[in-house]
Amino acid sequence: MIWNVTYNDAQRWEQVHLIAGKRIPWAQSITDSIRGRTVGSPKLDLVGVEGLKELERLRLSLNHRTSVNFQRTTEGVIAYTKVRLEVYAVPIRFPEILSVDADYADAAQSRLVLHFQRDEETVKLTMTGASRVLDRTLQWFKMASNPEGAAS
Repeated sequence: MIWNVTYNDAQRWEQVHLIAGKRIPWAQSITDSIRGRTVGSPKLDLVGVEGLKELERLRLSLNHRTSVNFQRTTEGVIAYTKVRLEVYAVPIRFPEILSVDADYADAAQSRLVLHFQRDEETVKLTMTGASRVLDRTLQWFKMASNPEGAAS
């Protein structure tokens, strides 16, 4: 479910895009950005991973925060996170996303939880960030999952 994309390996990218869909064409990404439909999401801190055993294992010994951000594709999104010096991609199809929920209990450091289902595996990514960044990320997910509409 995750691919190391640190090195430009065409076969790995082919596998990632086979799941998440093709990249948004460059010209369309510029036009979409002007209209408020950015290809990339705001960056959050990835603080918890459940259901992606390989990524969980890689992150076990970390004692620092790692960031995560998402890229919109034609059929879904790709989550990117860095572990040490390696960049990992987690492709997700829109129908696999079960929920994107926010918890604003702490105004300084709010929490966003993304649940998605791939085959028999349920995955939970827990992210934190400032409330305003969380709001923008929630809006980004709403926009990204609605291919017809603009950002609201």
